[in-house]
Amino acid sequence: IASASATSASVASVSPSACAIEPSSGRLASNRLVGVAVDPGGSWVRFQFGSPTGPPGAGSLEVAVPPFNHTTSGQAIEVVGERVVRIHLDGLLLFDELGNPTYGGPDRLRPTGGPIRDVVVEEAFEGVMNWLIGLDGPDCVRLRQGLDPLSLELVVAPTE
Repeated sequence: IASASATSASVASVSPSACAIEPSSGRLASNRLVGVAVDPGGSWVRFQFGSPTGPPGAGSLEVAVPPFNHTTSGQAIEVVGERVVRIHLDGLLLFDELGNPTYGGPDRLRPTGGPIRDVVVEEAFEGVMNWLIGLDGPDCVRLRQGLDPLSLELVVAPTE
């Protein structure tokens, strides 16, 4: 996966009224990430998986704390947003039997509005793929299975 260009890590302080981000983890439906889409309105990110070719991978959601950098190159990653979460995907097949990447999409996605400001690859190495997601505002963040059983969605919803 090509590196996203970045210069430095910058994140604003977290508002005390922000919804707490609860770490969560579980098994994925597949071991092949094939696509990532962001709602143009910035309220969800969908991770789309292909038909499994081996044991399913695992995924987790956690709060991410700067500084951020690409693990393999050490290059700094700037993430736009007041808060940042990490989606950690493990046990993935990153390349097919011909050496082609199983995920061929962009390393950075930025919606045009809404609470999700930035979605960027932090790492893709030896079966691990980490995505950093920058958010603005106090809204709650949670993971859910999409309508398609091979999709996983990070959803931003107002505080309750």
